[in-house]
Amino acid sequence: MADKMCFVIMGFGTKTDFVTGRSLDLDKSYRTLIRPAVEDAGVRCVRADEIVHSGSIDVTMYRHLLDADLVIADISTCNPNALYELGVRHALRPFTTITIAEDKITYPFDVSHIAIRCYQHLGSGIDFEEAMRFRGELTSVILTLLERPEPDSPVYSSVSGLNPPILELVAEEELVEVELPGSDPTLSILTQRAAAALAASRFDEAKALFSTARSIRDDPFLAQRLALATYKSRTPSEPEALEEAKAVLAGLDPEVSNDPETLGLWGAVHKRLWSTTGERDHLDTAVLAYERGFDIRSDHYNGINLAYLLNLRATISSAAAA
Repeated sequence: MADKMCFVIMGFGTKTDFVTGRSLDLDKSYRTLIRPAVEDAGVRCVRADEIVHSGSIDVTMYRHLLDADLVIADISTCNPNALYELGVRHALRPFTTITIAEDKITYPFDVSHIAIRCYQHLGSGIDFEEAMRFRGELTSVILTLLERPEPDSPVYSSVSGLNPPILELVAEEELVEVELPGSDPTLSILTQRAAAALAASRFDEAKALFSTARSIRDDPFLAQRLALATYKSRTPSEPEALEEAKAVLAGLDPEVSNDPETLGLWGAVHKRLWSTTGERDHLDTAVLAYERGFDIRSDHYNGINLAYLLNLRATISSAAAA
């Protein structure tokens, strides 16, 4: 089946399930569960961030949703993009779409009647035995579906008489799933390089790479990583870097966001702005961000920062307010 191709629908990086407040490393799900299972079935595996493409990334995505022999959709965090792309696939193809999710997902109503195969994610890691179990199950399902496809699209199951669109190749666009000499790096390679630079404290390099990655796909994870690298770079000066990071995060609506990562970064940036400018508004904003983050996750990071800033604010407040 070497000529068969599987397109994987899912978010990338660390995403938050806003219903439970849990953060899941979806890249780890892809590396340890999905890709090995697909390749064990003898099928080529492609995720959107691994494609070198010309033109709009949307064209590439729709093309693969139409002509992929198999699509696997991971809807663990109910990512709106993943759910939308799953709907498009169900409209285009009656067969060979597999839906998977982390086992603590709260199913949206419209997918609650679809067969969803579940795996167990520990947030930052996946147990080895669970990885091997799910990989074996997924490989078996892939082989069965490709050999004996059965309708799995609720669109074609519910509406009789539909004919799927003809699979016509789009000659204008070349799609390549590997990095070729002299070609632009894929989104996946850019984010890997950026993450390595960030881990090595090469913040200016990480900032440039995350900025380039974000120009390819404006994803919240990339915005969060860009903001982190920006404020840690302290260039051209710490106040300017903080203001730049603040502007990046503002696009994620931190005042109303339920994303703990966004809230933690928003709190950190304003905490540093308070320490560099002494302006009370920054302190109050940081308190609100950490308070909201703690309400969502009840975690040590938000809790410790909230307690510290509340004590700090008390020392500069009137006796009654303190």
